[in-house]
Amino acid sequence: MKKSIVTIATAVAILSCMPVGAQSLKLKGIGHNNRYDDGDQMKSTYVGWNSEQSKAVFIVDNGIYAMTYDDGGLSMPTKEPAVDLAEVRADAEKQTWATNFNMMFGNSGAVYADGQLVTVFSRDESSTTDEELFQVCKWDATTGELLSKETRPKSDCLESAGMSYNPKDGKVYGLFYLTGQDLPDEILQDPDYFEDQDADMTDGDAGYCLCTIDLKTMKVTPITPGLYYYNFVTFAINSEGRAFALTSGGSGGYVDDDGRQRDVDGKLAGAQLCEFNLQTGLLVRNPVQKTDEEGETYTDYELPTDGTGGATDKPCGVCIVVANPKQLLNGT
Repeated sequence: MKKSIVTIATAVAILSCMPVGAQSLKLKGIGHNNRYDDGDQMKSTYVGWNSEQSKAVFIVDNGIYAMTYDDGGLSMPTKEPAVDLAEVRADAEKQTWATNFNMMFGNSGAVYADGQLVTVFSRDESSTTDEELFQVCKWDATTGELLSKETRPKSDCLESAGMSYNPKDGKVYGLFYLTGQDLPDEILQDPDYFEDQDADMTDGDAGYCLCTIDLKTMKVTPITPGLYYYNFVTFAINSEGRAFALTSGGSGGYVDDDGRQRDVDGKLAGAQLCEFNLQTGLLVRNPVQKTDEEGETYTDYELPTDGTGGATDKPCGVCIVVANPKQLLNGT
């Protein structure tokens, strides 16, 4: 069966944006958990029996992938470095190298920094203990060599909608899924701390918070003064140091004559492109004057829809968020 588009680092992870021609870019990311038209999650190829490890060896489609963007559009992703089945069968070390890609999952985020790729895999709690929730792997982004693997406790709060390196300040940011109890006292005691506690929740409020993460210690430091409740599905920082996230959007709404879906207020429904202020951790919003039921005017703040952000009802398999692609094409 024909396989679908490779998912790049859960939703988005730009490992590199390197000009490879006058009007082209080379993009690299993690390809994992591929879905196929026949419903299977992943295909595997039997390599043989590894006597040193005393186990059968299989290789899967997980790995580092590259795409080229130019005037002709975006190329199909190809594995880089490639996995040659004949080489793997003939070399035990190659077998270990190739089968390590089986662990290349980034369902809680993946990021490229300083020549290394870091993937965070959130393990299933039903099949393990709380102290074995996160598997953190570090890879050489060029060779694909597994540099280290460790298990991190649940208390490290490493589950995220995505992580991204900021070329402007050299820090790594991410949208991490936290509970109110995971926020530090300086946020909880701040009078501007915001929350939207559901009265039916018994284990505390939970949502997304913009944070920095130290890839050496894997320590997460919250920035946002509270929690956001959008269903973020990706996070990326562009070459200008601007941070964007994409929310998931439903597809069962009414479709207008122009082919777009709108909500009851006439606004575009579907995925929403958001921008974050990296200093405050807050979403960028526009002031909007509104009138309440008693006729009093007040100022509300809404996500921008004027080109710096906005809603889209288009499906998104592989999403690359940039503010000005021409700047990247020019090598800036």
